[in-house]
Amino acid sequence: GPLLQGLRRIGPHRVLLTSDHATSISLKTHTADPVVFALFDSEAPVFHPRRFHERDAKQTGDVVGVGHKLMRQFLGATT
Repeated sequence: GPLLQGLRRIGPHRVLLTSDHATSISLKTHTADPVVFALFDSEAPVFHPRRFHERDAKQTGDVVGVGHKLMRQFLGATT
């Protein structure tokens, strides 16, 4: 709550939430699966609420193969 209130006060903003690796519950170890991420843009007109876990992430079909491409998307780069 306090974080979101503070972000609203500073104006337009983006938030990227992710992890450094996937960890399979059934295997109990790190895997090469894509990691779940959530990217929020306060100026984006469309909002699709989802839970933050692997099953919902797979359903989006939104996969970023390498981290630097996700960072470019987060920073708003167009190329």
